[in-house]
Amino acid sequence: MNLHVKKEKKMEDIRKIPLNLQLFADEEAETEVDQTNVDAEKETEKTFTQDEVNKIVQDRLAKEKAKNEKAQEEAKKLAKMNAEQKNQYMVEQLQKELEEYKTKEAKNDMIKEANSMLKDNDITLPDEVVAMLIGDNAEDTKVCVDSFSKAFKTAVERAVNEKLKGKTPKQKSVAGLTREDILSVKDRQERQCLIKENEELFM
Repeated sequence: MNLHVKKEKKMEDIRKIPLNLQLFADEEAETEVDQTNVDAEKETEKTFTQDEVNKIVQDRLAKEKAKNEKAQEEAKKLAKMNAEQKNQYMVEQLQKELEEYKTKEAKNDMIKEANSMLKDNDITLPDEVVAMLIGDNAEDTKVCVDSFSKAFKTAVERAVNEKLKGKTPKQKSVAGLTREDILSVKDRQERQCLIKENEELFM
């Protein structure tokens, strides 16, 4: 009997546990939404033919193979060299890097100088554009910057003049009316309209 009472008590406790049925309903709705999202993604994904996939894979493999071959060649060169040759090779590599650095530094200096020359002419451009004006040396750069400045100013002046031309505004005026005629109109609203239409008479 004791066992029977314990079972009933457990059943009552279980019945007291609130069931959130809405929680289960939401999961079904989310599953449906997820399924439609997956279907939509499948529709928008680009499909590739086997030939296209093969070509992409081959291209990537070729690039990686070229990198590996170059690294292997360097390793073979180093393996064949004795200590003195290795040191000489390293010195050559460092000199090459130094030259590249110097070239890059010189280009940056020329970009700064070109920017300065452009600012003297009231022209401000991003470094990427200024880099296109850089020549092999300072003289070439100066010639390029000067001709660009001239062309730029001419183009701006032409564009401003074109905008300023415009059309002459049409004047709304009632033919033959003078200031006195307008002021002598008795109706206040009509007089104000005429004044507004003929503002040039009241300036």
